[in-house]
Amino acid sequence: MPRTVPAAAAVSLRRPSARPIETQWQSAYARSEIRSAQLQHGLALAGGVAAAASRSRQRRHANKVCCAATSEDEEAAEQLAALEAELEALEDEMEEERVRRADQDQAVAMNKINAKFDSISAPSKSSVTAGRGASSHGLGSVALCGTGEVAEMLLERLKKEAADNQQPVFLNLAEVSRLNFEEVDESLKNCTATIICPDPSEASDESLERAKLGLRAVIGSAPDCLRKVVLLSHIGAQEGKGGFNLGAFFNQGAGSSWSDIEDELTSTVRLRPAERAIRHVIVRVGDPPASGAAAGEVRCFPAEEAGVEGCTSSTTAAEALLQVINLEVNSNFSLLQAPGGAAAAWEELLLPFIGPEVWRAEIDDVAKAVFFVQQWADEFFGPGKSAMRQGVKTPVELRTTSSGVIFKFRPLTAKEDSFDSLEEGGLEFVVEEPSSGAPRMRICRCSYGWKVTPKENSERALVDKFQKDWAKVSEK
Repeated sequence: MPRTVPAAAAVSLRRPSARPIETQWQSAYARSEIRSAQLQHGLALAGGVAAAASRSRQRRHANKVCCAATSEDEEAAEQLAALEAELEALEDEMEEERVRRADQDQAVAMNKINAKFDSISAPSKSSVTAGRGASSHGLGSVALCGTGEVAEMLLERLKKEAADNQQPVFLNLAEVSRLNFEEVDESLKNCTATIICPDPSEASDESLERAKLGLRAVIGSAPDCLRKVVLLSHIGAQEGKGGFNLGAFFNQGAGSSWSDIEDELTSTVRLRPAERAIRHVIVRVGDPPASGAAAGEVRCFPAEEAGVEGCTSSTTAAEALLQVINLEVNSNFSLLQAPGGAAAAWEELLLPFIGPEVWRAEIDDVAKAVFFVQQWADEFFGPGKSAMRQGVKTPVELRTTSSGVIFKFRPLTAKEDSFDSLEEGGLEFVVEEPSSGAPRMRICRCSYGWKVTPKENSERALVDKFQKDWAKVSEK
C-alpha cells in the first residue's frame, strides 16, 4: 500500500531540486560571463601595463637616440670649429704670403726705379720742360652783374684788361630781376662768363633778396655759350645752416641770407644738362677794413676751412674776381687780408684752387723728379699692371707729359672711350720750376666731367702710395 506523505513533508522533500536545469545553466553562464569579464579586464590591465612599458621603452630609446644625436652634434660642432680655425689660420698664412710677395715686388720695383734714378745724366735734363704754375688764359666776353664799390672797381679793371671787341657787359644786380627777360637775353647773348657781385658791405635782408632774384634772372637767361659763373659771397655764409630756426617758424627773419644766394646758384646750375653745363666758383670775402686801417697781406683759404676771420678790401676783392676768370680757377676759396707780410703774385695765391691741388712738396732736382714720377707710374700702374693691387679701386690709365704724368680713371662704363675723351676724373702729377721760390712737385685733380663725383678714395690711395715711395727716394 502506498505510503502517504504529509503535505508539509512533500514540500520539504522537493526543495533540494527546487532550481530547474535552465536556471542552473543561466547561473553558470552568468558566472562564465563574469569570469570572462574578469579575464578581459585582467588582460586589459596587462595590456595597459605592457603598452605603458612599451612606451617607456620607446621613451628610453628616444632619449638614448637624442643623447646620441646630441653627442654627434657636439662632435660635429667641435669638428666644424676645428675646421674653421684651420681655415682662418690658412687665410692668415695666405695673407702673410701675399703681403710678403707684394713687399718683394715693391722692393724689386723700387730698386729698379732707384737704379735708373741714380743713373740719370745731365743731358737728360734738356728733355724736361718743367711747369711754371698758373698762367693767364684771357678774360673772353664777361658780363658783370653787381652793386656797390667792389662792382665799380671790377668794371674798371675789366674794361682795361679786356680786348676792344670783348668789352664787359654791365647789369645792375638790384634791378635786373625787374627787366624784361628779352632784354636780359639780349645783354648776355655772347657772354662766356658772368660775375655776380653783391655788395659785401650791405647785408640787409632786402639787399640780399634782390641779389638772389638778380642771380636767378641772370642764370635763367644764360645763353648756351655761357660756361662759367663767379659769385662774390661772404665769409661764414654756410656756417649758420642746420638746426631748428625758431624765428623762421613764426615767420620772422624770412629774408634771404648769403647762404641762400649760394644755394640759389649751386642748385640752379646742377639742373642744367651737360650740353648747357655751367661751372661755378664762389669767392668768399670778409667785411671791408675799418676806415684808415691797412688791409694787409692777401691770403687764400679753402672754402670749407672753418674759423677763418679777417677783412677784405674792395680793391682786393675786385682783383681776385678778375683773376678767377683770367687764370681759370675752378674751385671755391676764401679771401682775407692780414697785417704784415709781402704781397704774393695772384698766380701763386690762386694756384692751389686750379684743379684743385691735393698735394705739393719742394724738390731739389727737377729732371730727376720728372723721371721718377714717370718711372714710378709706369712700374706700378702701366699697361698690364693692376691698380687694385695698390689699393686704387678704380682702374686707371696714364700718359706721360714733359713735366710729369697724367692719370685718368677709366671705370667699366668708359671702357671704349679714348684717353682724351675720358671725363671720369683723374690726377695730374706736375713738376714745376716757378720764377721765384724753390722747385716743387704738385698733384692736382683733372678731367672731371659735368656732375662727376670726385673719386676721393681712389685719389687718396694713389697719392698715399706715391708719398710713401717718394719719401724713400727723397731720404737718400
